[in-house]
Amino acid sequence: MPSTPDPGDVPEVLTIMPDWGSSQRVAGVFSPSLSSELRTRIRAWNDEWKFILNPQKTIHWPEPEVGRQWIAEGNALVEAIQAELGSRYRVVGGFADYAPES
Repeated sequence: MPSTPDPGDVPEVLTIMPDWGSSQRVAGVFSPSLSSELRTRIRAWNDEWKFILNPQKTIHWPEPEVGRQWIAEGNALVEAIQAELGSRYRVVGGFADYAPES
């Protein structure tokens, strides 16, 4: 259950972005604290970044629509993570730089 901050507490900011590390972590969110469904979505989103965008060499989506869908899913994940973690955190996206060129 999400914790409720004391009045006057400033929420901790969690920036969600893809990560090369463990599939259990996406930049600040240790996912075992989240629901199984949300952890699955986070892993799929992160894997798409690693294996389809493959930013080791260049940031280039195979099709711009694939990149737009990835950004949309990232935004949906930010909202879902916020809902699960509650008001103790302020969840923000840090992945706009990966948006495909229009």
